[in-house]
Amino acid sequence: MAIFKADSPLIRDFDKDQIPFVRERVSITLLIGASLVPLFGIVDYLLFPEYLLQFMTIRLLVGVLCLGLLGLNLRWNFGEKSCYLGAAGVYITALGIIRMIIVTGGYTTTYYAGLNLIFLAFCAIMTVGMRFVLVHSAIIYMIYIGSVLVFSPRENINLFIANNMFIFTTLVIGLIASSTDYRHRFRQYQLRLKLEEAQSQLKVYSRMLEDSVAESEVKYRMLVDHANEGIFIVQDGVVKFPNPKTCDLLGYSEEEFKSTSFMDLVADEDRENVMERGRLISTERKPALMLPFRMVNKLGKTLWVDMNSVPIEWKGRPATLHLLRDITQRKSMETELMQAQKMEAIGTLAGGIAHEFNNLLQVISGSLQLLFKAKSSDHPDARYLNHIDKAVQRATALTKKLLVYSRKVESQLEVVDLNHQVTQVCELLERLIPKLITIEQDLDPELRPVRADPAQLEQIIMNLAVNARDAMAHGGRFILKTRNVLIDEEYCRSHLGSSPGRYVCLGVSDTGHGMDQDVLERIFDPFYTTKEPGKGTGLGLAIVYSIVTNHNGFVRCTSEKGKGTTFEIYFPAEVGEVAARIDARVSDQEIQGRGETILLVDDEQEVLDVGRELLERFGYRVLTAHDGENALQVFSEFENEVQCIILDLNMPGQDGQTCLERLLALSPRMKIIVATGYLESERRREMIQLGASGFVTKPYRFTDMLRELKRSLAA
Repeated sequence: MAIFKADSPLIRDFDKDQIPFVRERVSITLLIGASLVPLFGIVDYLLFPEYLLQFMTIRLLVGVLCLGLLGLNLRWNFGEKSCYLGAAGVYITALGIIRMIIVTGGYTTTYYAGLNLIFLAFCAIMTVGMRFVLVHSAIIYMIYIGSVLVFSPRENINLFIANNMFIFTTLVIGLIASSTDYRHRFRQYQLRLKLEEAQSQLKVYSRMLEDSVAESEVKYRMLVDHANEGIFIVQDGVVKFPNPKTCDLLGYSEEEFKSTSFMDLVADEDRENVMERGRLISTERKPALMLPFRMVNKLGKTLWVDMNSVPIEWKGRPATLHLLRDITQRKSMETELMQAQKMEAIGTLAGGIAHEFNNLLQVISGSLQLLFKAKSSDHPDARYLNHIDKAVQRATALTKKLLVYSRKVESQLEVVDLNHQVTQVCELLERLIPKLITIEQDLDPELRPVRADPAQLEQIIMNLAVNARDAMAHGGRFILKTRNVLIDEEYCRSHLGSSPGRYVCLGVSDTGHGMDQDVLERIFDPFYTTKEPGKGTGLGLAIVYSIVTNHNGFVRCTSEKGKGTTFEIYFPAEVGEVAARIDARVSDQEIQGRGETILLVDDEQEVLDVGRELLERFGYRVLTAHDGENALQVFSEFENEVQCIILDLNMPGQDGQTCLERLLALSPRMKIIVATGYLESERRREMIQLGASGFVTKPYRFTDMLRELKRSLAA
């Protein structure tokens, strides 16, 4: 079909588009030829009975051929060439009609009407293009004219001309109809193309709009659903449109929120303040930040939160949009930081008090020892002196506790097996803890060693055991558990004072009466106790905290009223081997002096007086100095006589370390014993490197000081 059309891409595309239509029109044309041509045999019977058999043969042959072409058209898709099947059917039918025209007279026959119908059907039904229809119609017409002029007698020329005018007119009308229909379909095709293009653009725009809406929806959902803050709307006092974080924080589903008042979620202590703030936001209609307050989730857990609130319109009515942030961990870390700062400040104060107290105890203790020397054991005053001595010893123990708390006591660190320490302490606890309390051990056999002071580990467990005993007056379980723990950075971010690494955890639990939140927040405060007067100093847990911190560890406590208490104590794990414990006892040595000259340096005159008298009683010659400058003066005067110096480390003005350095500069081989209430390991090593020959810890018993003096003189 395209070979008869203008060779343009649009026409070619149109012809391809019209293939189904052309196949349908070809089928109609062939169906008409196969059915109507034999049917019009009735006309033969009425007009020319004598030719009935001959004409019926022609009609049936035409019908069969058209039927065969119809079958081909329906069976196979010939594409654009299917129009040639229709043209072939028209040729077959036209040849049959032309044969009947010639047989019935040619010029005067009535079968011209059949030829008119053929041209009309071919042009009006096929409508496959002006050029195609015109060419084949002209060929059929020429076959007709030639056949009539050659084979028919020329009888009624006027009738022949009239009939041909009708044929020509029918042909022209058919061609016009075919062209009109073709052009109409072509314009429809163009309109359809434009419509499809417009629809395509509309689909693109629609898709872009849908994509934009979908993208906005995805962004919105991603923002709201994955936000680390709770986002929700409050209207009529009820939570609406909560995001997943809100549901996760407060523990309610979206459906449950519909029947839950927002104020019911606020803790009782903060409800009035939150309500007042909410009224101001509703009245002023301005965004505002809610100060930190407490909320209670579905499980009854209290959360600290802060909340940004924005007044909005929701479904045509006033509402409030809220952004809720969980700051429970932050508040916990702030509390821990404040606790650490408070402990540090109190520790510094305790260390200073202990130092001054040691000097006073030193005077009392020294004076007592002088009195003991002056009075016999059966003297009437001996009983009172013993009472004073016991009080001094208790005061000394209390001072040591203060020094432990303030981390002013040197820890004798070594690699130890914590399981072994727990087992040993449990043997002591069997005698300390009442039989109503069951002691249980759950010790990890693969436990890593730790670097710690065994005596201080024992002190930790004993302090916790005493507290547990007092909390279980009617019996219960005291549980000690050890395990290896790996602390990661995420844990450290929410637990102040912890560092990543491998730890050994000592868990100490009891099933006693437990503690409420207010008590739990103060348990490590020094001198804080819930016990009756006279039954506790309030230093037990404070010392536990200080010892653990001094071992580069940290401690956590959880407790609930009526459900017991659990302490978890974390020590850094070690990779070394457990140190062997040697139980070596130092035997008493002769402490009597042989007239050696001793320089005693202390800023407390009472200490100097008592010390001089005791040393002189034990055979020493004593020189005294009340500060560092005075010590240098005395030493310069008696340098050749002084054999040992007992030097107080903490003095106003020139401190003991500076005095030590200057004395050794004058006499590098001089024996100098440092006396102090506390001395850190690092500073002790520094003093030894400077040249100190020994140490005594205040308040010291003079027998201990005399042994150290004999040792230094003999070295």
